[in-house]
Amino acid sequence: MKMKPADYANLQAEINYAVESGNLNIRKRHAEYQEKGLSAERFAWDLLWWSGANVVNFYSYLNDNHISTALLKITKELLDS
Repeated sequence: MKMKPADYANLQAEINYAVESGNLNIRKRHAEYQEKGLSAERFAWDLLWWSGANVVNFYSYLNDNHISTALLKITKELLDS
């Protein structure tokens, strides 16, 4: 993964906080996305949007593919926990 560890940790913390504080049942939401045939990547980006995390600064050294990799990893960790 090309994202800096500190940036990844901050992004993960922001998404985790949004999920926990907003009582967002991501397993239920993820199942709804699967039922509609939406991709895991779409779900991961929507999770970012729901969190309100700011990733603008990441674009100074990353592109969407790099950010997607991090988001998919964060999403998987949340779904597996």
